[in-house]
Amino acid sequence: MNRTITEIDDATGGHSRRGSFLGWAGFTLIEVIVATALSSVILLIVYSAHRSIMTSIFDLTGV
Repeated sequence: MNRTITEIDDATGGHSRRGSFLGWAGFTLIEVIVATALSSVILLIVYSAHRSIMTSIFDLTGV
């Protein structure tokens, strides 16, 4: 399917994403913020579980 640049611009509302690897220029600010927030929540859950396990081991063994 061979489309011209004008057709691509028309289909995307004038926002073509030329000049990048797979046709995408990059991530939007919202996507980066959401990814950072999700990563923070996951890391908080992992850290809380780790801390809880370490506290339990310390309480049971006294080490």
